[in-house]
Amino acid sequence: MENSAPVLKALRFGLFELDLQAGELRKSGVKIKLQEQPLQVLIALLQKPGEVVTREELRMKLWDAETFVDVEHSLGTAINKIREVLGDSAENPRFVETLPRRGYRFIAQVNGLQRDARSPATTGESDQLEASKRPSSAWQPLWLRVGVGIAVAFAIAAFAWGIGRRRAGAGESHPSIRSVAVLPLANLSNDAEQEFFADGMTDELITNLAKVSALRVISRTSVMRYRNTQKPVADIAKELGADAVIEGTVLRSGNSVRITVQLIQASTDRHLWAEEYQRDVHDVLALQGEVARAITAAVQVKLTPQQQFRLTSAHQIDTEAHDAYLRGLYLFRKGKPESTEKAIGYFEQAITRNPSDPLVYAALSDAYSSLTPHARAPLDVLPKAKAAAVRAVELDDTLAEAHASLAYTKLWFDWDWPGAEREYRRALELNPNLSKAHTGYAAYLATIGRVQEAITEADRAHQLDPVSLSSLDSEASVFIYSRRYAEAVELCRRKIELEPDADRPYAWLAVTESLLGHHTEAENAADRAVQASGTRMPYEAVYAYAMAGQKEKARKMFTSLVDITGKPYVCGYNMSIISLALGEKDRAVDWLQKAYRDRST
Repeated sequence: MENSAPVLKALRFGLFELDLQAGELRKSGVKIKLQEQPLQVLIALLQKPGEVVTREELRMKLWDAETFVDVEHSLGTAINKIREVLGDSAENPRFVETLPRRGYRFIAQVNGLQRDARSPATTGESDQLEASKRPSSAWQPLWLRVGVGIAVAFAIAAFAWGIGRRRAGAGESHPSIRSVAVLPLANLSNDAEQEFFADGMTDELITNLAKVSALRVISRTSVMRYRNTQKPVADIAKELGADAVIEGTVLRSGNSVRITVQLIQASTDRHLWAEEYQRDVHDVLALQGEVARAITAAVQVKLTPQQQFRLTSAHQIDTEAHDAYLRGLYLFRKGKPESTEKAIGYFEQAITRNPSDPLVYAALSDAYSSLTPHARAPLDVLPKAKAAAVRAVELDDTLAEAHASLAYTKLWFDWDWPGAEREYRRALELNPNLSKAHTGYAAYLATIGRVQEAITEADRAHQLDPVSLSSLDSEASVFIYSRRYAEAVELCRRKIELEPDADRPYAWLAVTESLLGHHTEAENAADRAVQASGTRMPYEAVYAYAMAGQKEKARKMFTSLVDITGKPYVCGYNMSIISLALGEKDRAVDWLQKAYRDRST
């Protein structure tokens, strides 16, 4: 008779997977070297998650009765090596807990990945996963205690079939969590082409959680710095100012999507909750809402009826349209004009297939807006940005991203101050975690002279997006408009620590040091900005050279900025400021008139 019993292929915990057949440990799909003895100890612990594995059990598993060995020393060495590769610690264990004089216990949840015994080991859609969740021993149900003596293979198979699934840490109390950071979900497909999809899943999870006003959710531009990082969770959380960190994996295979997510308390490095979801790719939006609701329940945040509705109102998607949208986002996030142009093409593809998705229109609006003033003329792109934003609001008046996109065009293209404020306030009412709305509102407030309010908004934007350059231009300009030059210098130096090879922090530092009269420091910063900028000459560096008395150097650079073909676009306002620094007032007026005609931002 043909045997069709399930056979375990691997065990998963957190971002790790232990291949039982190959005897290999992987993190996010990347193989990690672990010597044979620590590997066998890890397998023994994983086979009895949540239970004490005594030193005697481990001795019998690893060594013959006749073999003389210092068990205490050898096991201690093996456990230390396991903790080293898992990034674990004895003081605040996330995975392996030591019970003095007794043994060890694996305290994280373990999932079994199985395949049918009739089939050869394969990858892709043929792998079917049934998760088994095992809580810590304090919460073990009676049937698990009775089952200690049952053969390990039977026990693991039972887990794999989902017997007694429970969320790790359910029911336990923990300190208040009011801020979270979603780290980039790891792509387990072993296909770099699917990186856009994993990034998109991260983005959409952040977007859904950000709708919950009781939580402060760190912006994606800050969390993306921690892709593939080896930093401990506690360090990441401290840098981001988060009470808890969410990490996980994404595996897309054909029409199936599997997401594993876990919530880790920053102060204790302790797993508070974890779950695994598998859905059809058409239901991925509903899946994201379900995950967001589960996380808010885990951190004990109560949703308002409106928030509950937003997280449950997802619909089935056109997968080709959704893929085009995610590919566009992936390219747009690179922040380069050539990537943004390609992103616009993908957003338009998505709209062609699904013309009723407001998020795509909002993203298209932002992409067009980002191209000015350094790549394309405002009159070239801002009318398109405005049209897309208007359409997004028409499709969904409750979408914060749409109102923020419309606010940007009202401020910088229409010069409609009351309209811009109305749209920014509406965006922040709908989503207080929307970093781009805080950044844009700060710029608006500084522009009309409400500088103290502007600084408050810029500070809120920084709290949501603490370790990225995305809000630098807005924050720096707010401090400069407020004549708070020392704070602008401090801001630039913080950003330089984060991105020492980026040109924008050095460019703003050059301007600020010039305004302070520190011309030597300004020239040094301008030199660094030019070195880091590549082919595009930073206006700010030319201004700093002119202010420092390097007139000829500045004039040559000024001339190099003017291309008779008009590509890239030359911002008349910036050129007028440089002209003033060179003492050429009539030329400055000519450039200002051009800026007015162009509706320069």
